[in-house]
Amino acid sequence: GLGDVYKRQIGRTLGIYLLFIRTQRNITREQVCNETNVNFKSLDKIESGRAALTNMDIGYLLDYYHLSVSVILQEKQAD
Repeated sequence: GLGDVYKRQIGRTLGIYLLFIRTQRNITREQVCNETNVNFKSLDKIESGRAALTNMDIGYLLDYYHLSVSVILQEKQAD
Protein backbone atom coordinates (compact mmCIF):
# COMPACT_ATOMS: atom_id res chain seq x y z
CA GLY A 1 0.00 0.00 0.00
CA LEU A 2 0.85 3.67 -0.10
CA GLY A 3 1.86 3.66 3.58
CA ASP A 4 4.60 1.12 2.80
CA VAL A 5 5.94 3.31 0.01
CA TYR A 6 6.18 6.27 2.38
CA LYS A 7 7.85 4.13 5.05
CA ARG A 8 10.47 2.92 2.57
CA GLN A 9 11.10 6.45 1.34
CA ILE A 10 11.50 7.80 4.88
CA GLY A 11 13.80 4.88 5.72
CA ARG A 12 16.01 5.63 2.71
CA THR A 13 16.11 9.34 3.48
CA LEU A 14 16.92 8.66 7.11
CA GLY A 15 19.67 6.19 6.16
CA ILE A 16 21.34 8.70 3.87
CA TYR A 17 20.98 11.42 6.53
CA LEU A 18 22.67 9.12 9.07
CA LEU A 19 25.51 8.50 6.60
CA PHE A 20 25.92 12.28 6.29
CA ILE A 21 26.02 12.69 10.09
CA ARG A 22 28.53 9.84 10.47
CA THR A 23 30.90 11.25 7.85
CA GLN A 24 30.55 14.80 9.24
CA ARG A 25 31.65 13.49 12.62
CA ASN A 26 34.48 11.39 11.18
CA ILE A 27 33.09 8.17 12.62
CA THR A 28 33.82 4.86 10.88
CA ARG A 29 31.18 2.21 10.19
CA GLU A 30 33.21 -0.13 12.40
CA GLN A 31 32.85 2.30 15.32
CA VAL A 32 29.10 2.52 14.84
CA CYS A 33 28.75 -1.27 14.65
CA ASN A 34 30.93 -1.81 17.71
CA GLU A 35 28.93 0.66 19.78
CA THR A 36 25.42 -0.24 18.60
CA ASN A 37 23.68 -3.54 17.91
CA VAL A 38 23.58 -2.83 14.16
CA ASN A 39 25.71 -5.20 12.08
CA PHE A 40 28.07 -4.00 9.36
CA LYS A 41 26.10 -5.40 6.43
CA SER A 42 22.87 -3.82 7.70
CA LEU A 43 24.55 -0.47 8.27
CA ASP A 44 25.98 -0.54 4.75
CA LYS A 45 22.52 -1.19 3.30
CA ILE A 46 20.88 1.42 5.53
CA GLU A 47 23.38 4.15 4.62
CA SER A 48 23.15 3.41 0.91
CA GLY A 49 19.35 3.55 1.04
CA ARG A 50 18.97 -0.09 0.01
CA ALA A 51 17.38 -1.27 3.27
CA ALA A 52 14.41 -0.05 5.19
CA LEU A 53 15.34 0.74 8.76
CA THR A 54 13.75 -1.35 11.46
CA ASN A 55 12.43 0.50 14.48
CA MET A 56 15.14 -1.15 16.55
CA ASP A 57 17.93 -0.01 14.21
CA ILE A 58 16.46 3.49 14.14
CA GLY A 59 16.46 3.57 17.93
CA TYR A 60 20.06 2.35 18.20
CA LEU A 61 21.34 4.77 15.56
CA LEU A 62 19.43 7.84 16.78
CA ASP A 63 20.62 7.16 20.33
CA TYR A 64 24.18 6.70 19.11
CA TYR A 65 24.18 10.02 17.24
CA HIS A 66 22.11 11.78 19.96
CA LEU A 67 19.40 12.66 17.47
CA SER A 68 15.62 12.65 17.75
CA VAL A 69 13.17 11.72 15.04
CA SER A 70 11.42 15.08 15.37
CA VAL A 71 14.62 16.98 14.48
CA ILE A 72 15.05 14.90 11.33
CA LEU A 73 11.41 15.31 10.28
CA GLN A 74 11.60 19.08 10.82
CA GLU A 75 14.70 19.26 8.62
CA LYS A 76 12.92 17.28 5.91
CA GLN A 77 9.93 19.68 6.00
CA ALA A 78 12.28 22.66 5.73
CA ASP A 79 13.65 21.41 2.38
